[in-house]
Amino acid sequence: QENGCIIANPTQDLAGAEQESQTVYNLRGQTDKLLSRQDANLSAVRNVLDNTQHSHFSCHGCFDQDLTKAGLLLADGLLAAKEMFTSIRMDNPRLVVMSACETAQIKPTLADEYMGLSSSFLFAGAHNVLATQWPVEDNASRLLIENFYQGLNDGLSAVNALQQAQYQLRNLSREEVRARFPDQTRSYNHPYYWAGFVLIGDGE
Repeated sequence: QENGCIIANPTQDLAGAEQESQTVYNLRGQTDKLLSRQDANLSAVRNVLDNTQHSHFSCHGCFDQDLTKAGLLLADGLLAAKEMFTSIRMDNPRLVVMSACETAQIKPTLADEYMGLSSSFLFAGAHNVLATQWPVEDNASRLLIENFYQGLNDGLSAVNALQQAQYQLRNLSREEVRARFPDQTRSYNHPYYWAGFVLIGDGE
C-alpha cells in the first residue's frame, strides 16, 4: 500500500462518487489522504500530488481541444491538463485513477505524441493512468472501480486487474446488479458500460 491520495466528490453533486471513494479508501487500508467535498480544492490537491505514489479522482472530468479547459473539476476550479504539463511534477507515482468522464480524450497534434489529460499525468511522472474514453454511468463505474482495486489487492498487475474488472462487470446478471442497486433494472453487458475504461502506461 503506497502513500496515496483520494479526491472525492469535490463539487458535492456526485453521491455515488463519494461512496466509491470510501470503498477505495477501505480497500487501500485507510492509509491514503482522503480529500472530500470542499477539502478537495486546488491548493490541497496540488500539495498532495507532490508526494504521493497513488492518486484516485472521483469527480467530474471534461475534455476540450484547449488544454487550459480540459481537466478535473475540483471544489474551487479546474485542475487543467495544461497545468499538469507545465507546473506539476509528481514523485514517481505508480498509478493515477480518474473515475470521471472523458479523461482519456486526446487532442490531435502534428507531433508523434497525443495531448490530453491522461498524457499530462504521464508527463508529470505517473507510470500508469486509468481513464475513460466517454461519459460513464455512475453505478457501473462504481462496480468496475471496486473490482479493479480488489484485483490489485489480490496481487494482479494494473492491466490484468482492469481486464478482470471489465469481465466481471459485463457478466453480472440483472439480479446481481439489482442486489447492489435496487432501483437498477438493466445489466451491464453492453460495451458502453465497461469498454470506455482504458489503462495507459507500462501496465505494471
